[in-house]
Amino acid sequence: MQLESYFDFVNESAIRIRGHRIGIEHVLGDYCNGTSPAEILLRYPTLTREEIDATIRYYVANKQEVDEYLDRVERLQEEGWRQQQQNPPEFVIALRKKIDRYRRRSAQRSGLKIAE
Repeated sequence: MQLESYFDFVNESAIRIRGHRIGIEHVLGDYCNGTSPAEILLRYPTLTREEIDATIRYYVANKQEVDEYLDRVERLQEEGWRQQQQNPPEFVIALRKKIDRYRRRSAQRSGLKIAE
């Protein structure tokens, strides 16, 4: 079986483990940070050890290409986060206000002052 058969190549910024919504960047991010395959299996219990091993083997066999993919995905995620911070959805704005009110009430009950 070819390693590529373990993956769905959705587009240039999305490679998923076939049958899952988990991108290879999640498994490889853990792996590159020193997490063992057994630990990765605990973090992603819907994956099999075979799928995790195939993801790692695919990375080792295609290191430059996969590193470029990982860099691209990281840039897209960072850009998405920046955009969300600049233009948060209404429910995020409402949630932030609710948290702020809660903190202020808790501080008042404790006799603490909150910085504006």
